[in-house]
Amino acid sequence: MIESIEKDVADLLRTVGARSAPKPEVTAAVYQSALTAWRREVRRRRMTRISLALAASVLLSVVGAWVLQPHSDNLVALVSGTTGRTLHVGERLVSGDQELRLARLDGVIMRLAAHSVLVAASKSDMRLERGNLYVETGDTATHKTLFRLFTPFATLDHLGTQFVAALDDSGVQIAVRQGQLTVHTPQVADLVISAHEATLVNNSGQGVRLSDQKADDLWQWVAKDTLTIIEGRTLYAVLVELSQRGGLALRFSKVDISDRAHDYVLHGPSLALTPRRAIDIVTASAGVRAMFADQVLTIQPL
Repeated sequence: MIESIEKDVADLLRTVGARSAPKPEVTAAVYQSALTAWRREVRRRRMTRISLALAASVLLSVVGAWVLQPHSDNLVALVSGTTGRTLHVGERLVSGDQELRLARLDGVIMRLAAHSVLVAASKSDMRLERGNLYVETGDTATHKTLFRLFTPFATLDHLGTQFVAALDDSGVQIAVRQGQLTVHTPQVADLVISAHEATLVNNSGQGVRLSDQKADDLWQWVAKDTLTIIEGRTLYAVLVELSQRGGLALRFSKVDISDRAHDYVLHGPSLALTPRRAIDIVTASAGVRAMFADQVLTIQPL
């Protein structure tokens, strides 16, 4: 087939050459460019067919794995940072040397720091046995029930908040970025921690307010570069996640820009970037612009 096309191109050039007399090197260059473009198009079409076949096989394998997954009624979350890992009620998750990211079925996102241990006590309740855990619900969460986190020193109840809990032998340190969180201990009355506050519940069950510097220290590992999954997610969902992680209020300059964000589905590899850098990339890919001012993220047309 290639030989036939080469002959057609040569015949065409000879026909055109009869009307004018280009230099031999020009003729050769045009010939080579035309042939290269044709070969590129053939390769693209072949790869498209291969990609579609691969996508279909991957979809079938994922659906099959989901159908065959045992105890699916007890499924709590999908776990990134591992290969096809899921978390079920009663299971213990050990992060090892790398941070793990959990997406619960009710929309809650959790990040388990390296060298940490988390147990799924139930579909809604978790138990932190060691290390650090970050929790965010966001506007896309569908859960309406109380989320509870157990630790050896206190029980934390929250709804619609972002918080981080850091557990060690001295107690559990808690910092809240948005919303409110209620802390229960046998020794003291319920303690409410509001946005931008931080508290240590020591190993005696007493609550001690932490300084702003201590609170900032708790957020350091959350703010570092982390993996953002974008494949198959809407621009809006990714912007909500990234703005919350970066401590930004999300705004849209126009209603049609908000509608576009809800409808636009992103594709591509996960991004290991800071929130602001990741926001710049996903918005550019969607044909909109991100503007940052006074901890407010505004999405505007280009």
